[in-house]
Amino acid sequence: MEYKRAFDAHGEKIGGVEIESETTGRITAVFATLHVVDLDGDVTEPGAFTDGAPVMISDWNHTSWGAAKPVGKGFIYENGSEAILEGQFFMNTTHGRDAFETVKELGELASFSYGFDVDDAVKAPRDSRYGPEHRRTLRKMTVHEVSPVLVAAGINTRLLAVKSGGRLDARTQAELRAMRDQLEDDERAALFALKRRLDDDIQRAAALAELKELGRAAGYLVGYRSIAAHEVWPDVRQAAEEAAAKHRPGTRIHWFVREHDRARVEFVDEAMDGCCIPEARASDIWIHADVTADRAYEVAAHEAAHLDGADEQAATLAGLRAVFERGGRS
Repeated sequence: MEYKRAFDAHGEKIGGVEIESETTGRITAVFATLHVVDLDGDVTEPGAFTDGAPVMISDWNHTSWGAAKPVGKGFIYENGSEAILEGQFFMNTTHGRDAFETVKELGELASFSYGFDVDDAVKAPRDSRYGPEHRRTLRKMTVHEVSPVLVAAGINTRLLAVKSGGRLDARTQAELRAMRDQLEDDERAALFALKRRLDDDIQRAAALAELKELGRAAGYLVGYRSIAAHEVWPDVRQAAEEAAAKHRPGTRIHWFVREHDRARVEFVDEAMDGCCIPEARASDIWIHADVTADRAYEVAAHEAAHLDGADEQAATLAGLRAVFERGGRS
């Protein structure tokens, strides 16, 4: 087990703390800084601390490793370039209240350190970008306790907040209100944008349906419905399945026929012998049932090529080549 030792003062200026009466013993504190060389010669990498890991709060200067009792508990997490303790002192014990009152009175003068086991670390290279003081890099640690100390080995460790009376200080409350208002504004704007897109989609779908119906009535588009494989002529079905198995194993074939009864029409499209929808079903093709066996073979090879990424010209060549190799005529 190791812990960060106390040294002469070193680091950036620390921030102040607002304190209210009737304190509950809760604190927020920085106990380590990442990507800097501390006074032990260590550099701590992001991810070295486990977010949400429970820890004890040790009595002053890690003395809970000796005879002193722990004075609180909490959990730790990383926030940007800093490791944070969210702690609760044991206010129903004398030693817990005394420790908390000491930290509270110190305010911005308070420093923090931690006791830990090294799970993963590497020796610093001679040409470390952190300078000659860099001794090792800490990659993963198990933290057992965080302790207030006179002067910490860590850089810029400090007390961030003392929470009191179940209430947040005025500045924090104002910041939270501003965040809440911003989130509400963002959510409202996102909902309006979503409604506009939905309205546009509905209008486009209605317009497309109307255009398709007009196109079908004018003879430019054709109505179709799907049928089961057993309704297809055996030689036609066998040819398509043979082509699919040869040119793209695993491809599933569906069949459709032209439908004049508007009540039975399932979809409307241009006149066609086959199609595929790679974005929807990456292994399915659809073939018109009223084609010859050679044409079914060609269409299956054509659509299989599309599923493999071929454009229309390449797919057409693939279909013709397949028919030629089969010895049939399109």
